[in-house]
Amino acid sequence: MWRKRECRECGGDAGTGRSRPGTGRSRGLTLLELIICMAIMTLLAAASIPSFRNFTSGARVRGSAQSIVASLRAARRLAITQRVSRAVFIYMNTAAGISNAVSYYETADTIKLQYMGKNVYLLDVGGSNQMLTYTFNARGGVAVTPSNNPIRVVGPSDKYIEVTTITATGHTRMGQLEP
Repeated sequence: MWRKRECRECGGDAGTGRSRPGTGRSRGLTLLELIICMAIMTLLAAASIPSFRNFTSGARVRGSAQSIVASLRAARRLAITQRVSRAVFIYMNTAAGISNAVSYYETADTIKLQYMGKNVYLLDVGGSNQMLTYTFNARGGVAVTPSNNPIRVVGPSDKYIEVTTITATGHTRMGQLEP
């Protein structure tokens, strides 16, 4: 009544997946094949590690530069909407012990201090490398002390992005990641 079905490809039993003895076809992997596959995957993983490290360091630099731009734009927006001056402080290396950080008014009454990412540091291209103060007026213009130089956000492999603020309009822009 019930007949066993046979597999046409391997000549074995279709229900179990086993081949008939002597047909030469098997359904599994040998240990040697498995070891070769693992060796190839290990080589591919080892080759991709330097590329991944470059990607993550570039992402940290981009993220830190974006947070500086966002804080400068937020302070400008608050100054215009509330018609008062708002300041952003960029700490490169200060005597107060704060370095590689930005403080700004998150709301009208709240000051936020935000540190840059791991292994990311800030440089004033003009050379002061202490602290920059960006003061936005009610019309959106900005006064920068000590000077209006670009801020360089530098990562661990010396990749950097420059953040520039235009004094007359207060607009801030971020450059491209440089090697």
